[in-house]
Amino acid sequence: MTALHVPKGVSRETLLDVVRGWYEAGADTDAVGTSTVADRLDLADSVSRQTRFLESLGVLQTEDQQHRLTDPGIELGRALAEGDTAAAVERLGTLLADWPLSDTLHDALAGRSLSAAAVVAELADTIDEDPEGRVRTGLTTLLECYVWTGLIERENGRYALPENDAGRSDDGTETLNVGLELTVDLNPEDVEGLVTALRKGLAADLEEPNPPALAADLRVDDDGGIHLDAEREGEQ
Repeated sequence: MTALHVPKGVSRETLLDVVRGWYEAGADTDAVGTSTVADRLDLADSVSRQTRFLESLGVLQTEDQQHRLTDPGIELGRALAEGDTAAAVERLGTLLADWPLSDTLHDALAGRSLSAAAVVAELADTIDEDPEGRVRTGLTTLLECYVWTGLIERENGRYALPENDAGRSDDGTETLNVGLELTVDLNPEDVEGLVTALRKGLAADLEEPNPPALAADLRVDDDGGIHLDAEREGEQ
C-alpha cells in the first residue's frame, strides 16, 4: 500500500488553494515545479509541504522531479479554479472516499460519535504518528475536508458518520434492529407472521414494490421480551 501522508500546517482553505494553484500553473498539461506554484500563490513553502499528501491522495503524480495533476486532480483543480463549489465537493469527496485512511475513519465512527481528539488519535495511530505532535494540525485539516465533502458530520464538537451511512456494513447489507415486547409462550406461527408483517411494512416504508429479503434472528430476554434482529440486502 502507498504510504499515507496528511496535510502539513495549512487550513482546508489553503490546502484547496494549493490544488487550485497547481491547475492554474499549468500542471494539468505539463509537469510543474513547486516553486512555480508557490510564487503564483505567494505561499512560500506551504506548497511543497503538501505534495506528499496530494500524491498520497491521488491528486498529483511525480514527473522528472516535478509534478503533474492526475486526471482526478485536474477535475478538482478545474472546479476550484472556476469557483464551482458543488463540483469541487464531489471531486474531493470521491478522492477521499477511495483513500485507504478513510477506512480507518469509517471504522472508528461506526455506530458512535467521537470527539476531535479521539478521531485524531485513531488516524494518527494508523500512520504511526504522535497525535499530540505536529501532525495534529494536518489531521484536523483533514477532518475539515471530510466534513466539507459530507463524508462525516460534526455536531457539538463530535464527529459521526452521516445517517444514511451509519447503518450500512462493509459487505453491502443494512441492519435493522427491532425490539418486540412479547410473551415467551407466543406460538411460533405467530412469530412467523410478525416477520412477514415486518417485511411488508419495511417495503411500504421504503416504497419498494417487492418486500426485501430479511434474515432474522430472535432472542428471548429474561424479562420475556423477544427481540428481532433483521438484516436486509443492501443496494449494490
